[in-house]
Amino acid sequence: MSNLLIRLFRDHAAGLLYGLAMAALYALAFYRDYDCDLTHHIWHLRVHLEAGKLPMPPLYYGTVRLLDLIQPLGPHLGAVLALGAAAFLKFELLRAPLLLATNRAVIATAATWGLLLAAPLWIGTGDGNWYLGTLSTAVAQNSTTLFVLPAAIWLHRLSAGYLVTGSSRTLMLMMLAGLLVVLSKPSYLFAQLPALALLLVLESGRLRSFAPALLIYMTAMGAGILMLYAAIYAYGQLDMLIYGTAERARVIIAPFHVWRGWTSTPWLHALVSLPFVGLFFLRDPASLRRSLALRFSTWVFVVAVVIFVLFAETGVRALHGNFYWQIPIALLLLHFTMLVDLAEQRWPPWRGLFTGLSLKDRLLLLAAVLHVIAGIAYLLRFAFTGNYI
Repeated sequence: MSNLLIRLFRDHAAGLLYGLAMAALYALAFYRDYDCDLTHHIWHLRVHLEAGKLPMPPLYYGTVRLLDLIQPLGPHLGAVLALGAAAFLKFELLRAPLLLATNRAVIATAATWGLLLAAPLWIGTGDGNWYLGTLSTAVAQNSTTLFVLPAAIWLHRLSAGYLVTGSSRTLMLMMLAGLLVVLSKPSYLFAQLPALALLLVLESGRLRSFAPALLIYMTAMGAGILMLYAAIYAYGQLDMLIYGTAERARVIIAPFHVWRGWTSTPWLHALVSLPFVGLFFLRDPASLRRSLALRFSTWVFVVAVVIFVLFAETGVRALHGNFYWQIPIALLLLHFTMLVDLAEQRWPPWRGLFTGLSLKDRLLLLAAVLHVIAGIAYLLRFAFTGNYI
């Protein structure tokens, strides 16, 4: 038994370290009472509970409430435990395919750390909210996005696998993962469902036999989103309880309204968010044609950006950017799919790292390093100042 525990600890030590590091960061945010979604969401929970209600979506708030009930230190510790566990699961779900592709634990672990630390490059203009101005994978303060990430990663991996195998077991697991996403935060599905529909149309020959099952899945997830929409916008009490207004927010089509509300140069912030993506496709233009998983991840990201650009809310939540949160998930998954593709090509060639790389290879490595440096700087800034914008 002790040997088994030692082996489990050794195999998952990096994930445990990441989970503990993130839990410590969230605990610090609560201890210092930073003005961010981590603390705001605890307040939302308390206000709703006093009114005899549970905030929507229910899975994060329900988990925090359950952990609050079984330990004496309150909902803040419940949130730290829930989000620390989510960080561990996120790390393990990303590392496993990279380990399979590289067959080298050190490389897979380092790639996963880099993947999770990466952030948009800092341009020093002072123009633009970190999240809503850029297209960022670095999420340190939005608790519901942090909580849903493991389920979204699992669902994305399952979906990419189903597009290849058509396995009925995989489809059932997709239903389960999709339900977890709906109940936690459905943002990823806003991008995934249209992306699947696009693939069914654009690659109808390849995917024709999978279409009926995928349509059932998409209908089920769409129904779940509609029910959650009704719970939030038609019957929810968020606007009254939190913002003190009887006016209910509505979803509207307002191109660039939110993005331009946070930055006057969205094109520049998009540019500094995507050096790795752009250089990846510049280095290997044929990758999209070669990899169905890469096409799927790319479509998910493109749709995620389109959703953010097109949709907004009315009322006091007009600039809250609640149609932004699929972007960090989708861009993380695109980076992840690119890393798996590179690992399967045995890239970079470590023995010739400084002598055998082309200019495109070196630029891609440089972009990756700069993204990671920017992410570390961002996390340190949040940790020491509470500033996430």
